[in-house]
Amino acid sequence: CYWSYVELAVQHDDFGSLGAALWQSTDMTTCRKAVMRRMNEWDYYLFYRNSFALSKAAQLNFETGIIWYKFHGLKPEYASFYHTCEEVYVGMALENDFLTPHIHGFYDFKVANDAFFYGGVRRKVELPLGIELMPDIVIGSGGKRHMELLFPSFDGSIDGSFAYFEASLKLGYWFNDYF
Repeated sequence: CYWSYVELAVQHDDFGSLGAALWQSTDMTTCRKAVMRRMNEWDYYLFYRNSFALSKAAQLNFETGIIWYKFHGLKPEYASFYHTCEEVYVGMALENDFLTPHIHGFYDFKVANDAFFYGGVRRKVELPLGIELMPDIVIGSGGKRHMELLFPSFDGSIDGSFAYFEASLKLGYWFNDYF
């Protein structure tokens, strides 16, 4: 799976930041062929983000917002079920010099009327030339209806008994202090 993310935010030192973001995913395999001809997901975010210093070495990061999901390439029988997903979310992370624990909650108010939560730990490693590497491990679960929305079984039936696990390695690059 290939994905990309871009955001634009207006930052104020005292009040935090307001922003918009776009997340896009394309499935490079055929693993979801029961539900989709190809996986093309576009997520549109509006968010508020702020940080609060707890000590010289730790801060509490907070984010809340709304997400609109758009799926392209769905088989006709799934199109009406997926194409209007909308969620509100909140997330917190305790950022420090070693490991950053984080927790996030989502509530789909349009399709599932149900919640999903995940938490995990990540570590940011700054490399030369403005490159950042961030391994992240998360686990989560949610209400049956939300899980059915996230993880349909690959034979075309819906099964909401799956718990979420992700191990990822993110790579970032800052062009300057702002981009």
